[in-house]
Amino acid sequence: MPLSQKTLDFLAENRFRNSKKWYDEHRGEYLEYVVEPLAAIVCDLSETMRAIDDRIVCLPKVGGSISRLRRDTRYSNDKSLYRQNVWLYFGRKDASRVEHPAFYADISPDGFSYGCGYYWAGASVCAELRRLVLADDPAFKAAAKAFEAQSVFSFGGETYKKPHYPDESERKRLWLEKRNYFFYRDCGKDVMFSPDLSQTLARDFPLLAPVYRLLLKAETRHTETHSSRPEFEF
Repeated sequence: MPLSQKTLDFLAENRFRNSKKWYDEHRGEYLEYVVEPLAAIVCDLSETMRAIDDRIVCLPKVGGSISRLRRDTRYSNDKSLYRQNVWLYFGRKDASRVEHPAFYADISPDGFSYGCGYYWAGASVCAELRRLVLADDPAFKAAAKAFEAQSVFSFGGETYKKPHYPDESERKRLWLEKRNYFFYRDCGKDVMFSPDLSQTLARDFPLLAPVYRLLLKAETRHTETHSSRPEFEF
């Protein structure tokens, strides 16, 4: 079954109740309205994602490509037990705890969004990306061309308050003046609840494949610089 209003109703009510007892009593609804439709989307997208990068993990389970609903409150002032949103994550995972660029889809009562990028890229990775931009690296040229050719996704990420590269071209400055990198599309319930949601994501995610590869190349260069043995080759 596709995502539905029952998905959002459960997420909102569970966050409002903030009760493990209530969650345990309604776990069947969580599985039926949240986990099962998300797992189906992961299965539908596995071939598309692995065509972009054969190391992208596509596991149709919570803790795999589906986020956990329970929050880790150990280091947070907010002690709420549960999130109001869930998300799909399509990226590389390994034991190094490096945060890789990834494709995502986020579902909450506030709306639906999907795209590609970092939750928060490290400063050194961003520095490597800027070096690729300044050098007119082929990966940057391919990413810029792909982004400019589409009209689905917007360029997110915090921008420097004061320009750092005022003498560069407008095309490069779009990438150079960012403190973080992600590309997103915000949607309404018509997209979220559509039985064709998997097809929409399978159509749109490849538009950002060159952007993903640029982010991955920047990360790879950073890894090679800080390790005697590269974690992966590009």
